[in-house]
Amino acid sequence: MFGREDRGLTNDELALADYHIQIDANPAYPVLNVAAAVQVIASFFYAYFLKHAIPSEAGSHRLISEQNTIELSLRQTWDEMPASHADSQKLQDQLLKLMHTLELIDSDDPNELRDLPSRFSRLKSRLQLDEKECEILTAIIAKLNRRLIK
Repeated sequence: MFGREDRGLTNDELALADYHIQIDANPAYPVLNVAAAVQVIASFFYAYFLKHAIPSEAGSHRLISEQNTIELSLRQTWDEMPASHADSQKLQDQLLKLMHTLELIDSDDPNELRDLPSRFSRLKSRLQLDEKECEILTAIIAKLNRRLIK
């Protein structure tokens, strides 16, 4: 996702993203149009690839992993698909419900809930849950909620 030229992305939009990139710009005029922003990001990755790729026998290139200078947390190959945004949202909703049941948060106080969604989003992206893992956690939290409400 790329933000609007005049104000970037909203907090709700940022919460939907798994990773955030901010392009350094002149503080006096920190605005790039979308085409320029895409070009800067694409150029960065292309330059990195050229610097760290070596030609193979078929004329293609492969990335040299021992010289990895970009710190990215890329999902490993697992037996299940990564959790969808809908699955992650369901997990987050169950977790908020549990926190409310345990009186860890007061849902009547909007200031208390203000930054929880973005923090949960960052936590979930670091965990890189697959569908099954997300399903297991959601089921555990739902079961706890049912038992605590009785």
